[in-house]
Amino acid sequence: MLLGLKARAEGRLDAPMSFLAIAHAGWAAAGIAVVSLFLNRRRCRYCLALLVAAALPALLMSSDFQAALAAFLAAGITILGFLVFCRNWWGSFLIIGSIVMLTLLLAPEAYTATGLIYHQASLFPALRIWPIS
Repeated sequence: MLLGLKARAEGRLDAPMSFLAIAHAGWAAAGIAVVSLFLNRRRCRYCLALLVAAALPALLMSSDFQAALAAFLAAGITILGFLVFCRNWWGSFLIIGSIVMLTLLLAPEAYTATGLIYHQASLFPALRIWPIS
C-alpha cells in the first residue's frame, strides 16, 4: 500500500512519463473548468476569493503549485456543488468523497490516478458536443 511513498523516497516514479503528462493535463483542465464555472455564475464570482484563500497557504508555505491546485479544486468542487445542487448535494458529496479517499488510499501514485480521472471527465463535454454516430 505504501509503494508510492517508497518510490518517491528512492527518487523514482512508478508511473510512466506519458501517464504523468496526461495527469498534468487533467489537473490543468479541472482547474480551468472550476474557474470557468465560477465565472459563468455572476452571483458566485466572489466565491473565487475563498478558493484562492484555500490555495494560498499551500503555495506560499511550500511553493508547490500542484498542492495549491489540489486545495483549489477540493474547495472549488465542494462549493460549486453546493451552489448548484443546494441541499441535494450532500448525498452525492458523500459518495464522491468516499471514492476520492479510496483512490488516495489504494493507488500507489494517487496524483497520477486522480489526474487521469480528471482527464477522462474533461472528455465528457467533448463527447456531448461531437456525438459519435
